[in-house]
Amino acid sequence: MMGTPVGRVEREFVLNNVAEKKISLRVHGYKKTRQAIVLRIEEDVLVLYNDTEGWSDFSAKEEIRVFFSYFGHVMTFPSRVKSADDYLSIEIPGEMIKNLQRKYERIALPPGTMVSFAVENITYELTFPKTEEYNPAEQPAHGDAFPQESLDKLMAGAAKKISEFKANYRIQMFRDRGPKGWEEEIITRTGKSLFVSPIKAGVPKTDPDMSGRILTKAQALAPEYNINLSELLGSEAELDERFSQLSDKDIVAVIYCPLIYHDYVIGYIHVWSEHVTLGIEVFEYLYQFSKVLVYALKNHAYFDNIERQKGEYAAEILDISASGLLFTHTSRELHERLVLYTDLDLFLRMGPRKMVIGSRIMRKYQDNKQTYYGCQFLDLKPEDFRFLFDSIYGRELTPEDEELWEGGAEPPKLTFT
Repeated sequence: MMGTPVGRVEREFVLNNVAEKKISLRVHGYKKTRQAIVLRIEEDVLVLYNDTEGWSDFSAKEEIRVFFSYFGHVMTFPSRVKSADDYLSIEIPGEMIKNLQRKYERIALPPGTMVSFAVENITYELTFPKTEEYNPAEQPAHGDAFPQESLDKLMAGAAKKISEFKANYRIQMFRDRGPKGWEEEIITRTGKSLFVSPIKAGVPKTDPDMSGRILTKAQALAPEYNINLSELLGSEAELDERFSQLSDKDIVAVIYCPLIYHDYVIGYIHVWSEHVTLGIEVFEYLYQFSKVLVYALKNHAYFDNIERQKGEYAAEILDISASGLLFTHTSRELHERLVLYTDLDLFLRMGPRKMVIGSRIMRKYQDNKQTYYGCQFLDLKPEDFRFLFDSIYGRELTPEDEELWEGGAEPPKLTFT
C-alpha cells in the first residue's frame, strides 16, 4: 500500500488551501525537480510559479508527480503538463495520496529499459520497446508487389530493389537487445521514420510526403509525444551536427524505417547511400516493405514463438523505483504461478548495464483483463543500486534518501502483534 487515497471533496479543499497559503510544492519530472507554489487555480489547470529556475526543460504532455507537506502529512499527486513557459500549467489532479508508505518514488519506465524473469524454465520478457504508432500486422494492401513464397525470397527481392536505388541496407531486430544510439531511440520512441536526404539538409522541417510517417525537426526538438526527445537530441544545432558527421563519412542520404508489430518496435530497416540522394519513392518502398516483412514474420511463426515462450506482447512494466517495480500480464498461467511472496530473479537491462536482482512479489491484484504484480527488490549489488538510482532519478543517492521515504515522508511506524 503506497498510502491513503484522498477523496474528491477533501482533495479540492487541500488544493485551495495549498494555493491560498502558498505552500511549497516539489515538482518531479523525468530526472529533474523544481520548487513551486500555486499561482492560481483555473477551471481545469493548476498554474505553478518558480521564481529562480523557470520551466524551460519541461514540455507539454510530460507526466509529472507533485509532492508537498500539508499539516504534518506528506502528500502527492500525479499530473500532466499542459504548457511550460514563464509558468507551468498542469492538469487538475484526479487523485491524491497522503501518508506515503513507499521507500522510493516510482516513475514511468526509462527508455531503453528491458526486464525479464524465469519461472520454471519459462522466460518472460516484460517489455519490448513500445512506440506511439500502431500496426495491426494485417496483410498489406500492396503486398502482392513483394515475393512472399519464403522469407529468403522476400529478403532477396528487397536487396535487389534497394541496390537499384544505388543504396545499401541492413535489418536490425530488437529481439535480443533494446535500442542503442540516438537514431534507434528516436524511431523507437516515436514510431516514425528518419528520412534525411541529402544529409547536409538535416532532419526535414516538414514531412516530405505529408503522411505523418516521417519525423520532422519540430517534432524531434519540441515533441508532442509523451516523451522527451529534446533531452536525447539537444538543440537544433546539435541535431544538425550529428548529420554533418555522417556527411564526413561520405554518406549522402539515410533512412531509418521502424518495423512495428502492434504498438512495439521489433527492429528497423536502415538504408543509406554513398552516391546519390534518395527520393520519397525510396521511402515509400521501404515503408511498404516494412509492413510486408512484419506480416511475413507473423505468418512464419516469429511472434508465436516469442509470445508463447516469453510473453513479450502480453506484459507491460507500469512503473519502476529504486526499490521495486509494478508490471501487468494477461497470462492465466502466470497468474497461477506467481502468488504472493514468490521469490524470483529479475534480469534488468538499463542502457549498457545488465543487473540481476533478487525480488519478491509483494502485491497482486487483478481486473477483468489482467493481473498486476508489485515486485520488491531484495538483493541488489551496491554498485548496481547506485547506478539504478542515478538512472531513474538523474542524481546521486544522498543520506536523506536513505533516512526518509517517498517525498520526504517519515518511515511508517512499525507495529508488532
